[in-house]
Amino acid sequence: MTDNAELFRKEAEKAVMPFIADFNGRLSLKCSICGTSLAYSYRADEIHHAASMIKLPVMGRLFEAAKEGLVSLDDMAALGEGDIVEGGVLYEMHPGTELTLRDLARLMIVVSDNTAMNILADRLGFGAISEHIKRLGMDNTGLVKKLMLPPPVPGAYNYTTAGDIWKFLSMLESGEIAGREECDEMISIMSRQMFIEKIPRRLPKGVFTANKTGEVSGVRHDGAIIRAFGKAMIISVLTSDSSDENASDDVISDISASLFRVFERFCKRD
Repeated sequence: MTDNAELFRKEAEKAVMPFIADFNGRLSLKCSICGTSLAYSYRADEIHHAASMIKLPVMGRLFEAAKEGLVSLDDMAALGEGDIVEGGVLYEMHPGTELTLRDLARLMIVVSDNTAMNILADRLGFGAISEHIKRLGMDNTGLVKKLMLPPPVPGAYNYTTAGDIWKFLSMLESGEIAGREECDEMISIMSRQMFIEKIPRRLPKGVFTANKTGEVSGVRHDGAIIRAFGKAMIISVLTSDSSDENASDDVISDISASLFRVFERFCKRD
C-alpha cells in the first residue's frame, strides 16, 4: 500500500504541477481517495482568507446542535433589518421574513447566502462554532467575523486552509460530523450547489459532486466530494492573490479534471 500511495502522490503531482507553475497567484490543495492511503497535498497548511468556505463548519455545527437537541432544524428565524447584507437572495427579502434554520442552511450553501450565514452564526454562537471547528481538528480555521460587515478588529478576517477544508469534507463523507443521517443531508444540500464553475466544470457529465465555493476579491476557492467508480474522492483547492479571477476558476477546474483522471486510473486498477 505504501508503494501504491507513493505512486498516487507522484501521478497527482505530475498531473497538477504544470497548472500550478503557470498560475499567477498563490495556490494550495489537498486531495485523497476516501478509505485509502492515497492522497496528495501542495502547501495544504497555508492560510487563506476563508471567504464563503467558512460556511461549511457553520453548517456542521448547526446539524451537530440539532443532533444534541439544542436547536431544531424546523425552528424559525426572522430577518432583522440589521441582518440583511449583500450576497444572496435574502438581500431582496423584507425584514420580518421568517425561515426555518434548515432553509437558512440550504440558502447559505446552495446560493452562498451571506445573510443566512450571519443569522445562523448568531443563533448558534461564535463560541460554539469555534469549539466545533476545534473538535473537528481544523486547527488552521477561524471564524472571526460576520460576512459583509466590519470586523471586530480592523484587518481581521475569517481564515482556513486547503487541508482543513479537505478534513471537513472527508469527515462529512465518512459520516463523522453529528452522524450518518446528518452528514447525508449536508452532502445532499451541497450536491444542489448553484456555483459549479470551478471543481465540477470539467468533470465528466453525470459524475456526482457536492461542493462549496468561496470568493472575495482576488480569492477563489472550491472544495468537493466526488463519487465515481464505487469510491469517493475529496478535492480542496484554494487560490489567493491573483489579479485574474477567471484564471483562478480555470486553474481550479483544470487541476480537478486532471486529478479526477488520476482517480479514475487508480480505481480501475483495483
